[in-house]
Amino acid sequence: MEVDTYQLHLKYSELGYSDDMTEERPLWRQLFDLLEKELAPKLREFAGSGDIVELLSGLTRFRFQLERSLEELSSEFLRTWNLPSGSDLRMLSDQINAIDRRLREISKALDEIRSRVEG
Repeated sequence: MEVDTYQLHLKYSELGYSDDMTEERPLWRQLFDLLEKELAPKLREFAGSGDIVELLSGLTRFRFQLERSLEELSSEFLRTWNLPSGSDLRMLSDQINAIDRRLREISKALDEIRSRVEG
């Protein structure tokens, strides 16, 4: 899309805005209005079609696959140097949480036994 310098100096009234806004607009606003005038109908048409859903789902799948590939690659790199990967650390964290839950259960059971013996 080629921008005509004459169009950059349009006034609000020339774009269909109310007549009381006839003063010159800043250059950034003129550019914005021109782009909006050209692109808005095409974007509305694209957004209303099923193409956007397909595009977004494809991009989501691609992002998921990319993240998984990068995680696998970084895990292999870390294991090469005998370092724990993120999945290793998550597994250890899960194990520690399970031990912590079990210790709380045992402590609670011991407290109940003590209260019965003392009571």
